[in-house]
Amino acid sequence: MMGPHQAAALVARDLGDSGPETERRFDFAITHDRDLFAEAARPLLQWHLVL
Repeated sequence: MMGPHQAAALVARDLGDSGPETERRFDFAITHDRDLFAEAARPLLQWHLVL
């Protein structure tokens, strides 16, 4: 979520576990840093435009 007065993002990375879907593990972080939010969002927006 990014607005004129705030930014917040929950980002996660798959740790590559094999096995049942319900047992997969992820590293994750929550940020309110506007620049970091934009840096994380950019690849997702580019990926979306390719589809």
